[in-house]
Amino acid sequence: MKDSQIFSEVYSVLLSLGESFIKRVPDKILYIIKESADEKLIKEVDIDIENGFEEYDISREALNIIAKLHYDYWCESDEEKEMLYNMLKDNEEKENQRLMSNMFKRK
Repeated sequence: MKDSQIFSEVYSVLLSLGESFIKRVPDKILYIIKESADEKLIKEVDIDIENGFEEYDISREALNIIAKLHYDYWCESDEEKEMLYNMLKDNEEKENQRLMSNMFKRK
């Protein structure tokens, strides 16, 4: 996947989340995201952050960037950071198990 597509997805999510999230991202990082995005690929996404991102067509790479932004700039306490870290770690382990399981099913 092209970087411009990934950053377009990230920027689309940021726009959907709104100004309260955008203003917490440092200007330099926001500039990089905007400049790396392709305007033609930026689309409005109506995201319900309470339900996560599973139902949206967002690449794994873009989700990783959004998770990093969440951890670095949107978590409001160390406890929230720890919860997010543990959730991401659990998701990664589940994905690795799924991949291993699929790999053995193919043979």
